[in-house]
Amino acid sequence: MRKNLYIIGLLLATLLLSCSKQTWEPTVAEDFTLTVSMPEAVTKTVLGTKSDGEYPVLWGVGDYITVNGVKSRALTILEAGRTTAVFHFSQSIKTPYRVQYGTSVPASQLYTEGNIRGFYVPMQAVSYDASFALQHQACILRLPLSGSGVKVAGVSVSALDGTPLCEGGPVCLTMPAGGVSISSARTFCIVLQPTVLAKGLKLEIVSTTGDRMCLTSFVGETLVAGKVYEFPSTAFTANEMPITAISTYSQLKDFAALVASGEKYLEARLVSDITADGTWTPMGSFYGDFDGGGYTISGLQKAFINELCGCARNLTVDGDITITSKDDIMGDESIYWAGILTNRMYTGALVSNCVVKGTISYRQWGKAVRVGAICGYAVRGTVENSTSDADISVIGDGSASVEAGGLIGRAYSSSELLSVKNSSYNGLISLSGSLKSLYLGGIVGLFDPAVASTFADNHFSGQIISADNSVLIGDSCVGGLAGAVKISALDGCSSDGEILLRASSAGNVYAGGILGRAQSYSDGNSIALSSCSFKGNLMVDITTYSNIKANPITGLYSTAIHTETDCETGGSVVVR
Repeated sequence: MRKNLYIIGLLLATLLLSCSKQTWEPTVAEDFTLTVSMPEAVTKTVLGTKSDGEYPVLWGVGDYITVNGVKSRALTILEAGRTTAVFHFSQSIKTPYRVQYGTSVPASQLYTEGNIRGFYVPMQAVSYDASFALQHQACILRLPLSGSGVKVAGVSVSALDGTPLCEGGPVCLTMPAGGVSISSARTFCIVLQPTVLAKGLKLEIVSTTGDRMCLTSFVGETLVAGKVYEFPSTAFTANEMPITAISTYSQLKDFAALVASGEKYLEARLVSDITADGTWTPMGSFYGDFDGGGYTISGLQKAFINELCGCARNLTVDGDITITSKDDIMGDESIYWAGILTNRMYTGALVSNCVVKGTISYRQWGKAVRVGAICGYAVRGTVENSTSDADISVIGDGSASVEAGGLIGRAYSSSELLSVKNSSYNGLISLSGSLKSLYLGGIVGLFDPAVASTFADNHFSGQIISADNSVLIGDSCVGGLAGAVKISALDGCSSDGEILLRASSAGNVYAGGILGRAQSYSDGNSIALSSCSFKGNLMVDITTYSNIKANPITGLYSTAIHTETDCETGGSVVVR
């Protein structure tokens, strides 16, 4: 006659299955059984509904375990609530009990909506007495994915450094015939082997039409057995290069470190809002594509990017930046430039559909100043469909030129197209101290490309105010859109903001509702303004000065040829 042994266990709701110690006594029965009970709470076979930040774990029909190599009978009946399972064996088993559920993480896994399949998560336990702890040997990745008209044909996950995620290396999630539609969001669950991800995970999603989306995430993360790693909701977007998905500040800093190490052409996408702190170091020369995904990076105390040579798009940045020395920003030995999004834009740079918030304060220290909310100095490149309400303040020391704009301090190009279009500024630009060779504009301080470029459909609705005791040295050019331009045409630009230019003394002052000063590179070129409007207020209040020219559209045309077509002047201009 065989002994009947009962072992009662407890599965924790954190996905760690452990069995509590219980006393036991042999009883008479016809077969050998192990009884394992669990609280209602993700299962080793199925993920339950998340509650209080954790997933419930439940037994499922068809589950079985092996003890010392002896296989139990599969479960056919579950207790109420699926919290208790009795495993039957056809023979007795001696201690120590080596308990196994499943064997290893499979390289090929079958898709189940929002869940995993039985035996994908292996568990083990060893005990010399009547109690044991079943512990998970794998973890789970959950990927919520959406995409209008898209059907997913397969998902593969691999470690970028080649570390195996199962016995075979990468893990593939196989879809049913015809793929899985994600027009309504679907969740894909993948079981992975615990590991250290030095370079992160790479997810490759393939649609039934052959389009691919590559994402990378969890850079530097240690995947721990018994945990669920949740990927933020993601929209399917086909791309050629892997995209690093960033959801935490730590991941953002890891990405910046990769850029600093020389990997300048990476692609990234924010998948959640991120709060930075004083430990942020601006990304160096970045040639890749940073897609904000409509999310915000806040808390910046230095520029997000030092030098942008690639693309920043669909991104909101919010920072409070104070500049008092060259250690705070970048530049050469004679000129320094600063911004909240990026300090400098260079060849090929694109800023598209970005929003800049916060403040940037610049105290001059004997060097020329170039400062703007988006960018201090744009050497070629494009800014489009972008806005800012960030406040900008400049305290001048009279030592060198000051070029400040709501979006860009100075925009320059010697040979390539330079474009600022369909963008706006509605913050406050405040000036004080001694300001030499001032170029100040609601959008750009100085716009001076040497080749035909675009300045179109920009709008200023903010404020420009200088302190009563300011001193303006040399020429000062102030305009609602730009302090000065050297460009052939301005189209569709408007200003309904306020300009209050005050000073105790000044040299030559050129102020306009649209432009302070318009100047071509040669007398043979013309400057044309079309469909521009000024409906704001311009006041110049200076105690002593050499010369003042203030007009609703442009303070001064420094060229023999200029035209104004379909321009409106509904604002006010007052000179005291």
